[in-house]
Amino acid sequence: MKNKAAMVVILIIIICLNRYGYAYASILKQEVDRDGIITYYVTNEEDKFLAFSMIFARLDTQSRIVYTDKYDGDINDVYDFTDYRHYMQKEVINLQHGIGSYTGSGVIKNSTSKIKNILDYSIYYFETEEQIQYVSDKINEVIKNNIQNLQTDYQKAYFAYRWVLDNASVDYTNSNFSAYSGITGKGTVCQGYSTLYATIAGALGLDNEIIFGGVNGSTYNHAWNAVKLSGQWYCVDTMWGDIANSDTYFLVPKDILASSDYGYHISSMYDNYENSGEKFAAQNYVTTDEEKSSYVMPSVYNIKMDVLKSNKLDIGEGYTFMINNPENIQLIFKSDRPDIATVDNKGIITGISEGTTTITAYNDALKFSQDCVITVLSKKVGTILSDNSIKLKSKNSFKLKVKNALNYSVYKWSSSNKSVAKVTSSGEVTGVSPGKCTIMCQVTNGTNIVILQCNVSVIK
Repeated sequence: MKNKAAMVVILIIIICLNRYGYAYASILKQEVDRDGIITYYVTNEEDKFLAFSMIFARLDTQSRIVYTDKYDGDINDVYDFTDYRHYMQKEVINLQHGIGSYTGSGVIKNSTSKIKNILDYSIYYFETEEQIQYVSDKINEVIKNNIQNLQTDYQKAYFAYRWVLDNASVDYTNSNFSAYSGITGKGTVCQGYSTLYATIAGALGLDNEIIFGGVNGSTYNHAWNAVKLSGQWYCVDTMWGDIANSDTYFLVPKDILASSDYGYHISSMYDNYENSGEKFAAQNYVTTDEEKSSYVMPSVYNIKMDVLKSNKLDIGEGYTFMINNPENIQLIFKSDRPDIATVDNKGIITGISEGTTTITAYNDALKFSQDCVITVLSKKVGTILSDNSIKLKSKNSFKLKVKNALNYSVYKWSSSNKSVAKVTSSGEVTGVSPGKCTIMCQVTNGTNIVILQCNVSVIK
């Protein structure tokens, strides 16, 4: 299989938690084997896009995609992910970090009725996780130190532009491609510049994109950015701005950027935006009173949230919107429609009835906020216990079983009151003394977690 350009995103791994059934946070069926390799089950092109975006989000170097019988595309078809980034941006937050390459191999014909082909993918990234974290930490610190001056989208966009010009350097050897090399002395090329701008703009809560195209007559030799202000997209070229030491390349309409005065910046990526209804500005940007937006992303404060902009749950299913908050910073969670989906103070979202609502995590004092649109569907059968309630006599035993779990899942059994009933690591419940308690089983598969419960009554 041919090497393919692929955008790598510094995103957060999603953790699923479900009280009654099973929910896949990436809207895909997934499982993790004993070696930590994640398998994604793909039924259509949308699933395929989402699977790859999650692979890049997790910075996985090895992944597997199972193409089910429902998938009717060509699994060997070459994907230029730079051309599909706009569609992927609709699903995930801040899809920006670097360009890697990947290859797929080992097509397996499966005899079952549910599996069509299996491909194992090897992925290469230009930055290590440590280098990505270094860039993120540096950006987060400078944002926090300047938060009082970042009250509008324009201020944010310009702050990101000037910070890149002041801190990045050009690599004229064309051998370094990352944001990390750009701010640590080695310098970087246009790709590193545009990645760095996208990282800052994304942390500031701006809709933005890396644009790949050509300049001076070429079709594919340069990268720059697009940022959305007041409902329209404008172009930004930080590397050319740095070379010229000028604001000339900040918030430029794409048609003007394509002129001779701007080196003929041309990209086919614009078509995807316009075909989906997005609007590019025809004139230079003019500040308005309507573009005030003082909120940044929770990631600025090292809070890891769901990378998806939207998610689908069934009634009774749930998952964790907040993944990690190491500094225990206060968050407030709210649902626009709690009759459709609720969210508790730990960020656990649960589907209540069919419909769509927006879940928000925010802190007004620190000025950060993040949304996730939740669509709740009808009830389906997921991972369950063989029994929801049992009655036992003291010293008698009963074996509980987990049904419909993913392969390679790990089970952790516990009792809410061991003086009433105890449970073994294999799910065997034994009555100890009269009373009531709850037996729980935590089913873990990679980042997915399901919490199952059984009510137990012990009699004499």
